[in-house]
Amino acid sequence: MDGSMIVDDFAGFSPALDALSSEAKDSIVELTWTIRERGKPTAKGKPEAKGKPESKGKPESKGKPLRTTVCVAVLSLKDLERICGIVPPEVSEGFGSLYFVDLESLDTNYTRFYVARADKYDIWGYVYVNGTLKEVKTYTKTIYGSFVDRYTATGLLKSSKEMERWLPIDEWTGDQKLLDITRKYESACLIKVKSKHMYLRARCRDSIIKNRNRILGAT
Repeated sequence: MDGSMIVDDFAGFSPALDALSSEAKDSIVELTWTIRERGKPTAKGKPEAKGKPESKGKPESKGKPLRTTVCVAVLSLKDLERICGIVPPEVSEGFGSLYFVDLESLDTNYTRFYVARADKYDIWGYVYVNGTLKEVKTYTKTIYGSFVDRYTATGLLKSSKEMERWLPIDEWTGDQKLLDITRKYESACLIKVKSKHMYLRARCRDSIIKNRNRILGAT
């Protein structure tokens, strides 16, 4: 038995991940779990709730409780298509060494994709609202984590140098069973300083080698 990632070890933490085919799961080389703030994108085709008239004088709900989502990474566009179907043109252009998609976002009007490219930025992020590109993010790694710059779809700078900082993995505040499973792999933890989102990453080098050989046609 090789040391490839066993995605089914993470069963029960993400229905979207559980629902993937075996072929799609085998192509995954990295999982990044995220604890997000209250509030979430609106489900497809549903307007956001605005409160009832009779509730006048009462504060509106601040959104749903904190939730955990997962972003999966694969090595090829074909593998990405197997997971999400149609890949946006911004994601597929040029060469990427890793392609990421937030699985939970695929069932909302607010989808997230990321690409690792061999250029001056380590990661490019693309946010789509109802299928239209709304925001582009660039990630630049530092010894402390990453700086994130945000741009509109037309290239206007919205914010710069938002910090994502490395944390000791024991500071993960999410599910501890999930943390225990993640420890089996090359693991890391980060926090987005501004929003307080936390990230828990599991990367498997054996899965990277195995899938790279598959893509290249090696036996």
